[in-house]
Amino acid sequence: MWEVLGIKPSIAMAGFVGGLLSLLTRPGLSPKSAILCLLGGVSCAVYFGPLVDIYFDLDQRTEHAVALFLGLIAINLIAWIINLDIGQLANKLIERLFKK
Repeated sequence: MWEVLGIKPSIAMAGFVGGLLSLLTRPGLSPKSAILCLLGGVSCAVYFGPLVDIYFDLDQRTEHAVALFLGLIAINLIAWIINLDIGQLANKLIERLFKK
């Protein structure tokens, strides 16, 4: 059933574990943010893992390690984006562009 969606359950589990480990470093996230970050970590592990394997010409035996790593990294990136203050970032960018 999962293969129809392109999901390998063992890869999804590795991404999930990576996501859980990463959540331990971010105790201040709301439950909604934590769930979204966890789902994002699993999704990145499942769908970007094979791309990383192909791009870096990695052996198939490393796919679970790549999935775990992507779960760790993706969840931190998503949490950073959720907490990002777009207005402040835009102001800094405008200051740098037009600063003489």
